[in-house]
Amino acid sequence: MTTPPVLESLTLTADVGLQCIDACTGQVLVHGLRCSVVNRITGVVLAKSISTPSGFHHWPDLPSRWQDIAQPSPLHFMQLEVLIEDLAERCLPMRMSWPLHVTTTPSGARLCRIELPSAPQRQAPMGCASLFAQLLNQHDEPAAWARVTVETSSGRQTMGMSDAQGRLAIHMSFPRPERHASAGSPPSPLQPAPQPHALATLRWFYTPALGVEALEAARHLPNQLTAPRYADWLAQPEVMAQEHAASVDPLAAIRFDVGQPCILRTAGLGLHRSELRLVPL
Repeated sequence: MTTPPVLESLTLTADVGLQCIDACTGQVLVHGLRCSVVNRITGVVLAKSISTPSGFHHWPDLPSRWQDIAQPSPLHFMQLEVLIEDLAERCLPMRMSWPLHVTTTPSGARLCRIELPSAPQRQAPMGCASLFAQLLNQHDEPAAWARVTVETSSGRQTMGMSDAQGRLAIHMSFPRPERHASAGSPPSPLQPAPQPHALATLRWFYTPALGVEALEAARHLPNQLTAPRYADWLAQPEVMAQEHAASVDPLAAIRFDVGQPCILRTAGLGLHRSELRLVPL
């Protein structure tokens, strides 16, 4: 028996999907997140995202001429950006160039995943250790959109970002501590669980040019929202956080303690000043 010839075939192209991960909890952000495709020249919102149950945001209402990203024309696509806003104010906003840098899965889906750092006004989730800082550059100006990586001695990692005013908040989640019954009879009270803590090393990445570009772009964004471009944010050069204003010593490793916020500062800046200064390496 011969196989009948194929008379017609249809190929369906999957939409691009964007998944945003909370850098603090590691959970997928779905509710409260707004991802809009915006014309960066005119500020017009071309499409707002719809989220899937698994937390992927896509844009079925985006006109088809913007959806065809198989062979994008640079002049055609450089006009578009994805503006990511957290209406629940858990994470800071971000911009991403269109088309997104995606990974194609075996099923043909084109997906992009990014982490969003915590906003400075965020309340620390339960079981988190937190650090805060007001970042300055070497000219004592707010260090906007600096990138910070935190790694503990056990290998736990998280990421943070300062906002447009240089305010930084990083929350690192810890596993729930175990409680053990004390030796003795069953009625003996439980021993209080020790509070988790960890020593952590911080690395700092910053360039003033990122803040200048973000301010310029805000002129054409909805509500003039200031947000950095994701690729440029990742590409910032590494800098040093000063331990003391009169020396070139970098900030030492810090201790994270659950329930005890850590405030970072550069000593010697002056009376009643508690900022942390970033300087070139």
